[in-house]
Amino acid sequence: MKWLSSFYALLLSVTLAGAAINNGGGGGGGSPPDASNGLIMVETPEKHGAAGDGTTDDTTAVQAAITAAGNAGGIVSLGPHTYKITSTLTSTKACSIIGTASSTLKMTDAGTADIISFDPGLTPTTLAQGLVGCVFREFTILSTVARTSGYAIHIKYSHATTIENVAIDTAAQSDVNGAVKMWGGIFLELQSACKISHCEIASNKFGISVTGTGDGLVGSGVPYFGYDGMITGNTDCWGGRGNGTIQNSCGLYIGGGCGGLRVDGNCNFSFYDFGVYVDHSNRELWLTHSYADTNTNCGTYITSDGCSILHLDDWWGCGNGNPAVMWEIIGAGLFTEDGFGATVVMTGGEYDRNNGAGVDLGSVGLTTLSGVTADSIILENSATVTGYVGKSLEMVQGSFAVSGCQIRTATGDISAVYLKADSGVSAVTIVGCDISPPDVDLGSRLMIDGGIPIIREVGNLNYSDVP
Repeated sequence: MKWLSSFYALLLSVTLAGAAINNGGGGGGGSPPDASNGLIMVETPEKHGAAGDGTTDDTTAVQAAITAAGNAGGIVSLGPHTYKITSTLTSTKACSIIGTASSTLKMTDAGTADIISFDPGLTPTTLAQGLVGCVFREFTILSTVARTSGYAIHIKYSHATTIENVAIDTAAQSDVNGAVKMWGGIFLELQSACKISHCEIASNKFGISVTGTGDGLVGSGVPYFGYDGMITGNTDCWGGRGNGTIQNSCGLYIGGGCGGLRVDGNCNFSFYDFGVYVDHSNRELWLTHSYADTNTNCGTYITSDGCSILHLDDWWGCGNGNPAVMWEIIGAGLFTEDGFGATVVMTGGEYDRNNGAGVDLGSVGLTTLSGVTADSIILENSATVTGYVGKSLEMVQGSFAVSGCQIRTATGDISAVYLKADSGVSAVTIVGCDISPPDVDLGSRLMIDGGIPIIREVGNLNYSDVP
C-alpha cells in the first residue's frame, strides 16, 4: 500500500496549494474548489463560523466542516488556531483532517465519548462501504479535563487510514504522574493497511489500539483487505504512570485480527502496566527497532494465541514487576503465555527486568534467537540460541543448540544459575560459550534437574563432570 500513501500525500499537497489560491489564501475566505471540477473539496471551520480563539465553542462549525467534507470525499483544513470542542466530532463518510503545527482541537467537557469518531454505521461487505483513505495530519488534540473513557481518534471499518504528526494531550508529558487527561489515544478498529507515524500520545489507558479483520471475515461476509499496516517514525506513547488503579493500561494494544502489522522506526511505548500488549488471533507481527517499557509489569506481553509468526529485530523491552499488586507480578522485558505456539525469530535487542526474566517465552513453535542481550532468558520449548549475552539461560523442555554465548555475571556474584536444563530437556548442544565468571567454578553454575540432557563442550567451555 506504499503507492497509495504516496498518492494521497502528493494529491493532498497539490490540492491544498490550489485551495489556498482559490480561497484567497485559505482561512475560510472565498469559495473552496468545486469537487465537480475534478478537485477535492476543502472545507474550513471558519467557513462555517468558527472563531478559533480557544474560548468560543466551535463544535458546531468544525462538525459542519467535517460533514461537508465527508459528503464530497474532501478535506477539512484547520488553520493555525485553537478550536474549542465540547462534544464528539463524527462522520459516517471518509474525509481527511489536515492542520498546521499550531492547529489544536481542545476538548473542554468531561465525558466518556470519543473526541473524533468516524464510523460508516454499518458492517461493510465491500471495501467501498468502509472508510477508505482518511488522512489525519499535523494537529493537536487536547483535553482540559480528565476523561474516563473514549479515544481522541476512533476510526472503525477503515482501509488505508493515515495518521501523521498528530499530538494527543502532549502538554501533559512533562508530568506523566497524574496530569494526563486523555483516556485513550488512537483506536483503529477493524481496519486494514493503516499507517501511524510521527505521533506523540499521552493517555491513561491505551496509547494506540489496533484491531484487524481477522481471517477474512468480520461478522458475516466481510472481506479481509490484506496487510494491516505499520506504526513507525518515532511515534511515542506515554502515560498511565500515575494511575495504578487502571488495570492493563498499555502503550500499544494489538487487539486481534491483524494480518500483518509492523512496528518500526524508533517508536517508544512507555506505560504503567504494559508497553505493548498483543492479544488473540493476529497473524504475522514485526516488532523492530523500537522500545517497550513499563513501570510495573511487562515491557511486551503476548497471549497464548497472540500471533502465528513473531519477528523481533532490535526490539528493546523493559519490565518492572510489582509483587504488591496482583496483576503486576511478571516483570519481564518480553513475556509470552504458556501455550504460545508461534514461530519466533529474535535478532538483536535488549531485554531488562526487575522481577522476572528479561525474556520468558512460553511453549512456542520454532524459536531462533541471535545476538540478544537480556538479564536472563527462560525458554520453555526447543530453540536455537546464538550470541546471547546475559546472566542466565533456563531451558524447560525440548532440545537446544547454544553457541557463541556469554552467560555470566560479575566477578564474585554466585547468586544466579548460569545455565539450567529442567527435567523436560532431551538434548543440549553447547558450542563456544563463556559460562562462568573468573572466580567461580563452572560446576556450581550448571544445573541439571532430573533429566540427563546430552551436553557437548566445544571451544572455551570447560566443564567435564556431566552426569
